[in-house]
Amino acid sequence: MLEDGFAEFLDGLEDCEAMKKEYLLPKIIDKLLAEKKAQVTLLETADKWFGVTYKDDKAVVVEAIKALIEQGVYKKRLFDF
Repeated sequence: MLEDGFAEFLDGLEDCEAMKKEYLLPKIIDKLLAEKKAQVTLLETADKWFGVTYKDDKAVVVEAIKALIEQGVYKKRLFDF
């Protein structure tokens, strides 16, 4: 469901719009819920999440993740197996 909608979203973009448009998951999921086409389970957490929507958001998120690494919350290399 989400994949199909995302493909349609991408197909409908003009080149000049591509960097300004967002595929807004909350709105899409709300629509699917209203149409009884999806079910959602919410997981509670005390953790803070970081969103990167705009280029200017990156520096704040990078610093926050560095702090979490220094606190031992994350490993320095998250994907080392």
